[in-house]
Amino acid sequence: MSLDVAVIGAGMAGLAAARTLAAAGHGVQVFDKGRGIGGRLSTRRTEYGAFDHGAQYATVRDPAFSQYIAELHEKGAIHVWDSVKQGAMIGKPGMAALVKAGFEGQDGIAVITGFEVAHIGKVAEGHVLSDKDGNHHGPFDKVVVAAPAPQALNLLQTFGEGFQRLGEISYAPSYTLLAAFDKPLDLPDVPELGETSQLAMACRQSARGPDRGSDHDLWVVQASASYSSEHIERERDAMVPVLLRLFQDEMGVDVPQPIYGAGHRWRYALVEEALGEPYLLSADGTLGVAGDGMLGPRIELAFLSGAHCGQAMA
Repeated sequence: MSLDVAVIGAGMAGLAAARTLAAAGHGVQVFDKGRGIGGRLSTRRTEYGAFDHGAQYATVRDPAFSQYIAELHEKGAIHVWDSVKQGAMIGKPGMAALVKAGFEGQDGIAVITGFEVAHIGKVAEGHVLSDKDGNHHGPFDKVVVAAPAPQALNLLQTFGEGFQRLGEISYAPSYTLLAAFDKPLDLPDVPELGETSQLAMACRQSARGPDRGSDHDLWVVQASASYSSEHIERERDAMVPVLLRLFQDEMGVDVPQPIYGAGHRWRYALVEEALGEPYLLSADGTLGVAGDGMLGPRIELAFLSGAHCGQAMA
């Protein structure tokens, strides 16, 4: 298989761009710095069970995304979570399945994880992708950058003034707690939060589907954007007791010491200011940018951005 297009980022936007380009006859190599694929549609698996610690659910409005969701239904990779929001879709067995299942069985797409692209170099034959140690892949005729805007701008700022518009996109961070308890907490599965709460979300993981059984009570707790901004530079291990205290104070119940606790920093958790265009392209059409920063903070909009970018480059 001749791989002539590179996609940087194996989240929802990268998936949609890769599938669209592959359907048009291109060989696509997808790169992601993480150990697995999914981006912010993330599921962390531990000895205590699985935690959906990134985006919590998807909603469907656009026909193109609806068709993709129907494909996931056929694969058994999704189910409806109406108890939290009418029509909310979550991955099965975890949120990462929304992307993983989309890559499965796709001809013309190869995926490399654990490779963080630090530089895009221009050579006579196209573009070469390198990491900070000088390891490289390519050349590729075309490159799609499906990463958060600050990271995309860092890779593309030498390729034309048009990419400077990525600086107009802004994000809110999220500091997230993953915790497992020996006994169930005396709380609803998804506690209601007041408008002034310093939490954005708290969820018992077993409530997310029949496939989420565990011998322990697993929780994901996400701090509000303002609280996360204040603490985003603190180390993850140091934030575990801080977030536990916050959780206890906000819930008004005693929260015991967990048998497992971990913190996770999402620097680019939620788009606050989107660009308002589905994608950006270089003047020669060989470099493109897609992602939720283009159209807005919804999984569906990331998918549409990637699909439109792929169509434009195909």
